[in-house]
Amino acid sequence: MDANQEFIELLTRAGWSQAEAARQLDLPPPQVSRYLRGLNKPDRQTLRLFRLLLHDLAAPDSAAFGELSEKPTRQEEYWRQRALAVERELAEVKETLRSLLATKPAAVSSKSVSDAQRLANVAGGSPGGRAPSGRAKTSPSR
Repeated sequence: MDANQEFIELLTRAGWSQAEAARQLDLPPPQVSRYLRGLNKPDRQTLRLFRLLLHDLAAPDSAAFGELSEKPTRQEEYWRQRALAVERELAEVKETLRSLLATKPAAVSSKSVSDAQRLANVAGGSPGGRAPSGRAKTSPSR
């Protein structure tokens, strides 16, 4: 399979538009169009990055480029590190949500309740969930 066909196959599997592919691969949009029309060939780093983004590292490298070294490029390493950082942040968010969901209502402090009531009053609602009466207080006219 040549490089252009591989690029088209990866784009189809990703389900991305040309603009999204350009954004994800850090390419100018016209370059993606040239790859798809066969005017230019994507280089091996671009194809490896595309496979990396699709978590398809087990796929063999394009026969058009031959064997590649096992050492990742700087761009591949950057994206790998970035993906790992995002996964760590996601795990932290999930753990925080789990602990918040496990919190019992009795564990909520009275200060939190009074803060919630104050916020409800500021927002125009009442703490009991009742709608405001709609009547404004008026001062006596003289």
